[in-house]
Amino acid sequence: MRYICTITITLMIIVLGLYKLGIIPLKYENENEQYFNATIISNYTEKSYYDVYTVKKKNKKFFLYVKKNNEKFKIGDIVNVNASFNKPSEQRNFNGFDYNIYLRSKNIRGTYKASSIKKMKESKDLSIKILKIFNLIRDEISKTYQKNLSQENASLLTGLTIGDKSNIDEGTIENFRNASLSHILAISGAHLSYVIIGLSILTKQLKNKRLSQVLTILAMAFFMILTGMSPSVLRAGIMCILPIIASMLKRKNDFYTTLCFSILLQMIFNLYVIFDIGFILSYSGVIGIVLFYNEIFTKTKLKITSVTLSANIILIPIMAYYFNTLSLSFIFSNLIASLILGPIIILGYLSTICRIKVIYLVLNILISILTKSAEFFSKLTFLRANIASPSLISIIIYYIIVTFWAIKITKTRKHKSTNTDKQTIKKQNSNKQMTKKIIAILISIQIISNINFISFDNNNMYINFIDVGQGDCCLIRYKNINLMIDSGGSEDNSNYDIGKNVLMRSLLSKKIKCLDYIMISHFDADHCQGFMYLLKNFKIKNAIICKQVEESKLYYEFLKLTKEKNIKVYYVKRGDNIKIGKIKILILNPASSNTKDMIQENPMNNNAIVCKIIFYKFSILFTGDIEKEAENEIIKFYKTTNILESDILKVPHHGSKTSSTEDFLDLVKPKIALIGVGLNNKFKHPNNETITKLKNRSVKIYRTDLMGEIYAKINSSGKITIKTKLNNSVEN
Repeated sequence: MRYICTITITLMIIVLGLYKLGIIPLKYENENEQYFNATIISNYTEKSYYDVYTVKKKNKKFFLYVKKNNEKFKIGDIVNVNASFNKPSEQRNFNGFDYNIYLRSKNIRGTYKASSIKKMKESKDLSIKILKIFNLIRDEISKTYQKNLSQENASLLTGLTIGDKSNIDEGTIENFRNASLSHILAISGAHLSYVIIGLSILTKQLKNKRLSQVLTILAMAFFMILTGMSPSVLRAGIMCILPIIASMLKRKNDFYTTLCFSILLQMIFNLYVIFDIGFILSYSGVIGIVLFYNEIFTKTKLKITSVTLSANIILIPIMAYYFNTLSLSFIFSNLIASLILGPIIILGYLSTICRIKVIYLVLNILISILTKSAEFFSKLTFLRANIASPSLISIIIYYIIVTFWAIKITKTRKHKSTNTDKQTIKKQNSNKQMTKKIIAILISIQIISNINFISFDNNNMYINFIDVGQGDCCLIRYKNINLMIDSGGSEDNSNYDIGKNVLMRSLLSKKIKCLDYIMISHFDADHCQGFMYLLKNFKIKNAIICKQVEESKLYYEFLKLTKEKNIKVYYVKRGDNIKIGKIKILILNPASSNTKDMIQENPMNNNAIVCKIIFYKFSILFTGDIEKEAENEIIKFYKTTNILESDILKVPHHGSKTSSTEDFLDLVKPKIALIGVGLNNKFKHPNNETITKLKNRSVKIYRTDLMGEIYAKINSSGKITIKTKLNNSVEN
């Protein structure tokens, strides 16, 4: 049956290889249908302004966004919808989050936003009826927990037993993540093992072995459906069911064949499931346990610690790549959690049948201990570090080293079971020495591959105009110096943190662990909100701002955080110059540090920092959100000079109609324009008039809504090479 392993591994390599090359097989066709009927197949999830349902339309799954003031729908309702289709966005930043692949991994084709929706009838489809039954069971279990436990404990137990994490507080999820306990919240093999123990106790009474096996399979299938059939549940369930089937057929079970067959089954139904992080972590963890548990246990004699350590040998590079964190607290947190988790799950399931007060009393205590433990370990920041994203080559090298170790362990086991003569022992020693040499070489390559080679490139400056949606953010790198101007953010979508989800990953993927300077042009959310997360969680040395005519909540939060973190704050005005190595920063706006002398019309935007950055013969002009009033003031002051003239212009106010006057553009004379703007934004930025003005001057326009992240390399002679995430490279 090993050919199953070959087929599975080959298929995975092909899909991953094609993705790496930017080729996505089985592309979804565009959904242009505006009016249609769809079947609701999930309860709604609350967002800021919408309720989100999963719906099935012509056997394809979609997310459907419905305004909160609309009527609520139930699973099985067939609704008539007038909606616009939103194609899932691709990876918009280098090494950034790929929403398209994320949805594909969930077998979701895209999202619809409903302008009108009404219920037509209820579905009579058998699969929908089964889905409704299981949903009723889940609702009943959830209501039982809510009735007998505290709200926080009930939400957590619902997640632990039936996989519904929708009501778990975001802070609790963050604590579990920081304490390296996220896997506990995902239903997997550990949870299923307790179900199997319960089933074995019940089926022991049956004398018919075949009947008990069939009942066990049915019970596990019931459990998989009840808990939502996530990839980790399916992995555990399939790998438990296949050995039983093998026993029934009097066939020998092989772990690796079973593992690969479970992967293959999932890929048949969804080719992109291999990109699901739950899938990756579940399979990686179980491989680690199988390969290294016995070896570690013989040395530690600690079962729980051995399981945790053996799983993490495989999981560490994956956690580093996806989450950019390395935590040593997992040894202690998992030790405590695993002692508590078993009783919680067993009592949790038992309490749905035997609703005795003493069970709920014990559950409340145990869940509270688990929650407090997660909170405690999450606060041990000295055991947790943000780490740079490992490169693909370094991950491959790591797993080569691990493979050598696994092979060595396997050989040692075989040798222990046989008698060896002197010649064999000599050969073993020789092989050991060779293995050590190979490992030493590979470790050296590993270290070299993780060095940031940009640090040694003395002649180039690098600019990354990061796609933060409707906002601005620019990272400038030269030698070991890192400067970030503005950070993006949005008050309209406060649940999505640009700093955490975009900027932190962007910085760590570039192996940047410290920002020497940050500059905030002004304190509108779309220019500074992302910095608030970085100020709390990232090393920042200095901050550059200007005096504020209009003080804001974000401004006060900034002052508080910089004081707490002992970050030096520089207030700048027109005429100030800052020199960082070969980089010169000329401050051109605001005119004064006296708020009375600043522009009073739309003061937040018009008193934003305008600065010109000069690198040898190259220059770039950053303009924040200034409008024509500020542009006119700047023109008056610099019209007799060439100070405004720049190779690249960061277009003011996202290309707004109120900025980029003819006179201003005539003085700047840009060759290239950068526009930070959100796709299909409500402000209709950039304005067509602004685009026309730039085109009339033969300016090459780069905009984040159409091109994603924009990357520029500038050498000491002023040559500019530009690449965009969603387009090919361009040379100017």
